[in-house]
Amino acid sequence: MAERLGREPGAPLGRVLRTPLMVDLARIAYGRPGADPAELLDAEDAEVLEGRLLDSFVPNAYAQVPQPPGRNPKTSPSGRYTAAQAAHWLGFLARHLEQTRTRDLAWWQLYRAVPVRTRSGLVGVLIAVFFAATGWVDEGPGLAAIYGLSFGAAAYLTHRFGRAPEPLRTELRFAGAAAKFAGRFALGAVVGVLLGLGWSLATGLVVLLALVFGLVFAVHVWLAKPVDASRVASPGTILRNERTGAIALSVSFLVSLGLFDGMAFAFTAQTRFLPVLGGRYDLALAFAGGLAGALFGFFMARGVAAVCYGLAGAIAGGQVFPPATNPVLPFVVGVCFGGGIGLAVLVTRAWGTYFVHHVWLAATGRLPWRLMHFLDDAHRRGVLRQAGGVYQFRHARVQERLAALAG
Repeated sequence: MAERLGREPGAPLGRVLRTPLMVDLARIAYGRPGADPAELLDAEDAEVLEGRLLDSFVPNAYAQVPQPPGRNPKTSPSGRYTAAQAAHWLGFLARHLEQTRTRDLAWWQLYRAVPVRTRSGLVGVLIAVFFAATGWVDEGPGLAAIYGLSFGAAAYLTHRFGRAPEPLRTELRFAGAAAKFAGRFALGAVVGVLLGLGWSLATGLVVLLALVFGLVFAVHVWLAKPVDASRVASPGTILRNERTGAIALSVSFLVSLGLFDGMAFAFTAQTRFLPVLGGRYDLALAFAGGLAGALFGFFMARGVAAVCYGLAGAIAGGQVFPPATNPVLPFVVGVCFGGGIGLAVLVTRAWGTYFVHHVWLAATGRLPWRLMHFLDDAHRRGVLRQAGGVYQFRHARVQERLAALAG
């Protein structure tokens, strides 16, 4: 074979093997026992031969090999994924990268693989369910519709027109953070006082809300440090750190706002400040709820979210309904309302956005459920390479070929 290539350097195989990538693909394809590279000499078209080598790359990389004794085939890199599965999932990812005109496969950019209306609708519907449940327990289907539509629309519009989140990291560093901590604490305390006074809670409960909300807002100082993906050891490191911060922040808001809503339902003095619509709506409550919603939205996702959640807070917060008569209901309301707020916070973080859209893509068969495990496995097999906190396909030609086949 080498002798013939020397005599015919202009033959299709000779032209194909002028690039290191094609030499490597030929070695992978025909380096196995029993493979006969001489069949490459029969190719009459260099482009067709190049395509054959590119198409053989994934099947060869995912060829089943014998496992060492005692190895679990379900978790070992060589036994978990079939070539057909890998080709399907890698093809989807390659097409996603081609459509977004990038070589970097970053997990926090995966949301862009879902059409914008679909991804905004997913977030809106999920959040609407929690708030509709809150309204239903409070006073039935009418209030459920108001709560669900107002907060669901706020979430939809925030994720339709707002800025996409980037991954952040958790860093418990006190030096130099005192001023930011105090400022955020004051902002949270104002929200707590507004809500407590608006719903005519006792002084002790208002003070409790001010402290709780102040701490919840202030802790964001330690849970939201920017990340330089090029200087991080691996994509998994970024994901784990961002996940920790996202869940911690979401749980803190879930507890604080769930606590407020449960207390408001159980202990409100039902003071009417500026009632309208036959006493069914109160303008002062609407102002308090709207301002609290706007501060919450701005704190989490800036301008668009501030407007959207401010309007939602005004619409829902101004509703007047009877206090709880059953001691269990305030707890249920607090869990539902807190769950909706916690989810709203979660999806303003990169990991929350990734989680929702990854579940959607996995449920629709376009990606595996254990995506990061699959990407790490593809990296070990040489299909992907790692560049700091992102993955890349081994070569641009591999990405382009897989994308073309997936289309």
